[in-house]
Order: sequence, then structure tokens, then C-alpha cells
Amino acid sequence: MIKRCLFIGILTLCLLAEETKQAYSFDLLARGADAMARGGAYLASTESAQPVFQNYAWLGLQTTPRVSLTAFRLLDEVGYFAAAYAWGNFSFGVLNAQDSSGYVRDANNNLGARISYQDTTFYGACGWGQENFGLGARLKYHSKNYSAVDISASGLALDFSGFYRLDERWQFGAAVNNAVSSGLQWSTGLTEELPWTYELGGRYSALENLDFYAETTLQKGFSQLWRGGAELAAGEFVVLRAGFNQTKDLLLTTTFTAGVGLRLDNVSIEYAYNPADDLSGSVTHFFTLSYILLK
Repeated sequence: MIKRCLFIGILTLCLLAEETKQAYSFDLLARGADAMARGGAYLASTESAQPVFQNYAWLGLQTTPRVSLTAFRLLDEVGYFAAAYAWGNFSFGVLNAQDSSGYVRDANNNLGARISYQDTTFYGACGWGQENFGLGARLKYHSKNYSAVDISASGLALDFSGFYRLDERWQFGAAVNNAVSSGLQWSTGLTEELPWTYELGGRYSALENLDFYAETTLQKGFSQLWRGGAELAAGEFVVLRAGFNQTKDLLLTTTFTAGVGLRLDNVSIEYAYNPADDLSGSVTHFFTLSYILLK
């Protein structure tokens, strides 16, 4: 599903007359299994090992170096890899997706070279914060390439985020994605727009071991969507999560999510079940491995 949609949709746009379209992004896949188990909610979470993919404004409060890694294949079609490193006020990451998109055919319908699709985004983020307030900025470099047909694209975008901690129970996060953007410039002359996205979320700590999350997203040309969930620390080593996620294609759809996390000393293993329709129904299982280098 993802393969056909990406190849047919993007390649068709590239062959059209020069104009502005909206670009497809894999950014959602990089948020990590902890966030995906909460329905995708992440803005008010302080414990992420990959803040460059979540709310990087919290970097101002993190001092220990940490790394995270996610790698798997989507329905044996799309190879997906994400890695992140954070230390102090800075974090870096890379997200890569690769796909075999079919074959070139000549005028007689004979098969030619295989077409491979590669989508890579590099991230660099920094954050400044005090105990109750912080701001962050993130630079993204997008690169897309279709082999055999010699079509490629690249573009830059700048994001901003922030957090505010009201008290021991309430904290909030916000983000503006693609606030400044060059657009995605294709070698065919087509320019794809990287649209602004506004996100606002909150976290309520009902108990010492129980947190509730809620977030909303606004994007040009799309309906307002909600997501949220709960996180329960069931003992010293196990975290249980559940939530919901709204998506809209032709109809508004709400899906339910769940997951579990294992925390053993400096190592965390996270799993999430999130069958969101915005991922074309092809991605339901997420795994993230993270390691705190010094603790």
C-alpha cells in the first residue's frame, strides 16, 4: 500500500507541469514506540531518549548522553531506519526509508532497470530551558531519490517547539513544524510545499505512577485532529501505555493504541501497537531500543 501510494503519487506529481504541491513525510514514523503507544502524543513528555524526534525543547533539561535506534521493514516492502543521539542541549538524528518501486518499461512494455526509492531526512536540534520553561529549534534536510529514472529532490525546513511546566501535575508542550521552509525542490522543476503544522499538548500526572496525555494538530487543508493516552508505571521496570489517534482521509477515523516498555538500568525497550490509517494501514508495530550512556 505504501509502496504503490508513494511511487504512483510522487512520481506522477513530478511529471506534471511546474506548480506547488504538498509533500509526503515519514516524520511520524520517527517519534518512537513510547509516543506511538500513547496515540502519538509526545509534546509534554520529558523522558524521551530521542528528543530530536519529539519535543526538543526539553533538551535544556537533559544532560546525560543517550542514543536510540529503530529498524524494521514495512510489509517486506519499505526498509525503515531511524537513529538519534542526544547530549546536553543538542540532539541529532537521521530517518531513512528505502523501497523498490517497480521497473522501467519501454514503449513495447519490456521490463528494464529496477526503480529504487530512497527517502532520507537529517535532523539537528537544540534546546534551552529552565525548570518550568523552555524553547527549542530544529533544522531538517530532506532528500528523496528515484534511481533508474533519475529523479531527485531536496529541501530544508526549520521547526520550533516549547514547553511550560505549571506545577508538579501539569505540563504543556507546543510545536510549529516547517515554520520556515525552502519547499521540496524536484529535479523535474516541481516544487512541493512543506506545510506548516501546529501542535499543542498537555500532560497531567494524576498519581506518582500514572500520567494522562492529550494533543491536537492543525495543518493547512486538513481537519483538526486529536490524540492522547495514558501511561502507567507498573513497578520499577515495566511501563504500560494505551491511547487513541484520530486520522482523516475521506472520513474521520479513530484508532486505539497500546504498548509496553521495559526499563533495565540504562537500557529501554519500547513496543507499540498503533494501526493508524495515516500510515496507509501498513504499519502497526513499532519497536524502539534506547540506551543512556552515562547515568
